[in-house]
Amino acid sequence: MYSGLKKSPAANANVRNEGRTIILRSYNTDVAAIVKVNNTRWLVVFGLHSNTTRKHISYFVDEYAGVDYYQAKAAYENNYAYNVDTGEVRNLDWFVHNYFHVSHYNYSSRGFHVYAK
Repeated sequence: MYSGLKKSPAANANVRNEGRTIILRSYNTDVAAIVKVNNTRWLVVFGLHSNTTRKHISYFVDEYAGVDYYQAKAAYENNYAYNVDTGEVRNLDWFVHNYFHVSHYNYSSRGFHVYAK
């Protein structure tokens, strides 16, 4: 099921809730997700792309994770998953391998089609 972002309801961004995974789609690309694992929430950012997508990410992490854009940007730039409840960080490759079913994972662009295990 898709829904919009409260701060930007008319934007070209949609949020998809897939049970334990909430995915942000900006235009036609999944760009970030929040994954529930063992009663905590992990933020994963797949790409920052355009300035507009960065705004979408900012609204998404504020609304769904209670963190600011700079935490999301740091997670992407440093290749880690960020636990928004505890502050723990994990290498993104380790996190994806352990917590996602990935139908395709392109290391150069970090493009994902993801579903939580």
